[in-house]
Amino acid sequence: TVGAVDIYQEDGFYHFEKCTKEQLALWKSFSDFLFSTASAQTGIRFDLNTNSTFVRVSGEDGGKIDVYVNGQLTNNLVFPVGAFSFEIKLQNNKENRVQIYLPAHSVAKISEIEIDDGCFVTPHAFKKKIRRGTSTLSVLCIRLKLSLNSEFALNSPMQIEIPK
Repeated sequence: TVGAVDIYQEDGFYHFEKCTKEQLALWKSFSDFLFSTASAQTGIRFDLNTNSTFVRVSGEDGGKIDVYVNGQLTNNLVFPVGAFSFEIKLQNNKENRVQIYLPAHSVAKISEIEIDDGCFVTPHAFKKKIRRGTSTLSVLCIRLKLSLNSEFALNSPMQIEIPK
């Protein structure tokens, strides 16, 4: 998964949390509304590659689940409270990237994810490159250098005086 900091199994279901139990307890101490917001699975997704012809997901209390295959939104599913199951059809004999976004405003419990026998499933590998000059800070520094026409270098420390 991507976005889950806590994953545990309970009563035959896998639970995915974006906050730790300590963080959830803190939100609960402030208000029930903040707790429910912190408990929602916003940003949590399964992001995988497979050569299976299908991916089948079963669970309970689904809410709204979005499915992307090879970067294209293919399903926008809404499930009421209770058991749910859905199947994603994939292209034969091809590796497909599948992203299943869990509900942003509720909590889905997953009991099973199934693929074809003999097929592989691997987590999507993200590129870990950081290119110099593309960050907001780098762009800001370049603009500073151009606008001030100074000798400011991107790899030198910047000192700023803050008035008292």
